[in-house]
Amino acid sequence: MQQVSTPLSDDPEITSITWGVLDQAVAVPVPLRDPMQSYLDGLTSAASRATAIKRLRAVARLVAVPDYAALPWGQLRAHHVTFIRSRLVTAEAAPATVNLTLAVLRGIARQARDFNMMTDEEYRRITEVKPHKGSRLPPGRHVRVGELTALVEACARDRTPAGARDAAMLACLYVGGLRRAELAALTVEHYTADPPTLTVKSGKGDKDRVVPLEPSAAVALDAWLAVRGTRPGRLFLPVNKGGRIRGEGITAGAVYNALVRRAAEAKIAHASPHDGPGQRFL
Repeated sequence: MQQVSTPLSDDPEITSITWGVLDQAVAVPVPLRDPMQSYLDGLTSAASRATAIKRLRAVARLVAVPDYAALPWGQLRAHHVTFIRSRLVTAEAAPATVNLTLAVLRGIARQARDFNMMTDEEYRRITEVKPHKGSRLPPGRHVRVGELTALVEACARDRTPAGARDAAMLACLYVGGLRRAELAALTVEHYTADPPTLTVKSGKGDKDRVVPLEPSAAVALDAWLAVRGTRPGRLFLPVNKGGRIRGEGITAGAVYNALVRRAAEAKIAHASPHDGPGQRFL
């Protein structure tokens, strides 16, 4: 628009404002909130925020920026997320680490969309960046690596909250050696992120025990908590067919059914809970 000095009022100071200047001011939106900080503020657990910040620092290092807060998160787009994923995979980051990073970036993108800093289509493209389906597994009890790999990949293919939940359950059962009833009884308060441990309250003989977790298992749990949220209650919750988290907690039978379903998706032979220590993850 041509700049025409049109008086806006009889006040000489206001009269000096031109329509062109006003157009320019309107055309450059100034975000009232930072989508990255808003995402972090929405994580009610200090441990979850620390985990998310750790991933954001890793992203900043990938692009040689000293401070993750200095990145223009409102301008995040799908090709940026694809680049970050590619760099992490090339660096041989654990699949759970890559997928947790993607979960954090999706959370920031959701805030940016809500602040009208990106369109629904731009947000959808970010959510469609595929998870890393690598076969890297945490060390633990002797099991068939090929079968565990297939189970992890089956969870990674599920983009609903159930995928993150089942991957976390698998990590607890496999790395921590928990029984299904112990897993179902866990609450959010039983998980400590630093150092990563689970306090099992329902073990044999009613004796509490602290179970150390490998870092990759902790990453899987943090990825689930990023979806579940950190409100008090049972650690693992039901997910309905529509992908919504519902209810107050799952049962040991629900744990069994979920992992049997993953075994079917992975096309591996069904294993009984009593097939031996190497197969007790089902």
